[in-house]
Amino acid sequence: QYFWSQLYNKTLLKSKILLVVLFLIQFIIYLLALSPSIYVGDSSLFAAAAFSLGSAQPPGYPLYMMLGKLSTFLPFANVAFKINLINAVFGALTCVMVFKASVSLTKNWHSSFASAMLCGISPLIFSESVKAEVYTMNSFLAMLVFYIGLKILNLNQEKGVSPDNHAQMAECVPNKQDDKSQFLKLSLLGFFIIGIGTGNHHTIGFMGVVFLWPIILNRRHITFRWLCLVSIFFSLGFFVNLYLYFRSLVIYHSGGLILYSYAGTLKHFFYVLLRQSYGDGSTSDAILNAASFGKSWFWGFKNSVFHVGIANTKNVFPFLIIGLMCLFRKSKIFVYFIFAIISWFLLLGKMVFASPETNFKDIQTVSVYFIPVIPVLYCLVSVGFASVTAFLGKHKWKILPKLVPAVILLLPLIFLPVSFNLFKLNNNHIAYHYSRDMLLTLPLKSLLINYTDNPIFTVFYMRAVEKLREDILVMDTVGKIDFFGIESSPSWKYAILYPDFYRKQKSSIKDVDREFALKGRLFASTAFALSEVISKHYEPYPYCLSVILYPKERIKGSYDKIIKGIAINNFKLNYPKLNYEYMIELPDQSDFFSLELQGLYGFAAMVYGDLLKRSGDETGGAAHYKKAFLIGEPKFYLWPYVYFLLTDGRESEAFSLIKDVKQVGGYYGKFAEVLEMNAVSVVKGRINKDTGKNDNIQ
Repeated sequence: QYFWSQLYNKTLLKSKILLVVLFLIQFIIYLLALSPSIYVGDSSLFAAAAFSLGSAQPPGYPLYMMLGKLSTFLPFANVAFKINLINAVFGALTCVMVFKASVSLTKNWHSSFASAMLCGISPLIFSESVKAEVYTMNSFLAMLVFYIGLKILNLNQEKGVSPDNHAQMAECVPNKQDDKSQFLKLSLLGFFIIGIGTGNHHTIGFMGVVFLWPIILNRRHITFRWLCLVSIFFSLGFFVNLYLYFRSLVIYHSGGLILYSYAGTLKHFFYVLLRQSYGDGSTSDAILNAASFGKSWFWGFKNSVFHVGIANTKNVFPFLIIGLMCLFRKSKIFVYFIFAIISWFLLLGKMVFASPETNFKDIQTVSVYFIPVIPVLYCLVSVGFASVTAFLGKHKWKILPKLVPAVILLLPLIFLPVSFNLFKLNNNHIAYHYSRDMLLTLPLKSLLINYTDNPIFTVFYMRAVEKLREDILVMDTVGKIDFFGIESSPSWKYAILYPDFYRKQKSSIKDVDREFALKGRLFASTAFALSEVISKHYEPYPYCLSVILYPKERIKGSYDKIIKGIAINNFKLNYPKLNYEYMIELPDQSDFFSLELQGLYGFAAMVYGDLLKRSGDETGGAAHYKKAFLIGEPKFYLWPYVYFLLTDGRESEAFSLIKDVKQVGGYYGKFAEVLEMNAVSVVKGRINKDTGKNDNIQ
């Protein structure tokens, strides 16, 4: 009887319809903008690891791995697209939670619906909802916990801050249940979600800190039994992390594709879970560092407020301030919001965003950690909308009170085209083409030393999911450590193809069999920045989207010319396979990972143009120089090209190019000055090394 009475309750039915409509609208928006395949950064790794039912980088993200694997069973599209759908779903669900929380605060569906839509098209929420990443799931789970906290604060309180008699949508709670039982159910649910959220992203813990406020206010209900139940429910959620342990054992003993974070022992389990491989960036060290005092508190708060809070609410920021002021009358809820803002912007800001000087890459990398607080801010925007509507409704104007709700509902439609054009990935295949092009241009049975996220993670996907170039042995490494892993080339699969390698290899780059290099089959993944260890043992030469490596001790005299000749011929032969025409047509990118890949294509075009020019084809060389400047930002590939000329013994050509760039003037003129300083430094350093003298470069 209670069920049917609620089903036919017009107010509740209207609320449920609006929830469904809101979810569908946001999901369709994200679907239209969704990445069609893998994207740059971590997205490729998440897709590959989820498909393999393995693990990603620490802390492994087990919850995302399991949901990602489930999505791969959908009977349409490619694997990466299906895993991208998870983010679209949770992005839309985040908007639903903003709506529900806003309704509980305002009882005004116009303001709640509009603020939820605006939240969905805000820069961080939109950009993370159209690619495989863990952040929209994190925002949904955190917002769900925040909403449960609001429910606890509102026990036996049906009054909103700005009631709208025309759209009364009060939350319906059965009268049979008293405060204590409601508190028990809601608090246990909240701690369970926090527990399971640790299997997705650790920053859910900040919402756990915020959730303590409604718990403290209801401390009269806290008993020993409650503490035991909370521990049990949190542990039940936290047990999702045991996936890492059990899957590690299965893959280690029975074989598997992508096990990026081995957690098959208790020691390794906590090593992965606490992100100990990140050093000072590990979870435990970050928490300990937050206890220090100094200006870093100020810089962390300032950076997070300006680069995250204001940047994602700037279109409606005045309404956010109005909403916060209006909530001041409801002290418990006001403190709840302030607690959330302080916990995220001050505490998390201190931990990850405390640099006095931030650059584009830092902002893009760190901002995503703050995504769960964006929906909280849009709840304040909703209160601001509702307060303005209520204020105008008190006056005797005939049209304005009816017009304002319509204008508020139109705001998302005004800002949607801008957000859609900025963050859509529906035609973005840059990561797919890059990884495919790089692998297809390598000779048969090559060894590829991978470093930096883009090549490592995209190659993971292409080999594990697309089964492309499985003849290539891939070694994954980092900058300063003479060590490589073979996570994407497990011995159970590759020992047959490379028996000598697996018999002799010691996981050390310097111990890699030199025969691979002498045969022209040893490559590194990017020409932009060879790791220190690779540079110590090998001499690079550009090769399409990678570099071919030769042992330094063997590069002498005529042999040097022979191996360079082979590299040049192979470069010319394979360069036409690259999809550089697609890179030219690709719109300007705002993601630094995408800019890096465009730069690699630009560098390849410059080198190919140079090879054509030196072989007598002046027209073809000039054409490819022009193509390079059409592909992407010159600042990403001009210095690697200048450095290539310098190391190839062509200093005059390098400085001539810098002179030409300087003559362009403006931004390029200033950039050319930086190029010149770096080039002089390189030449001077080589002269000092060769002669032991401090000669000046004229």
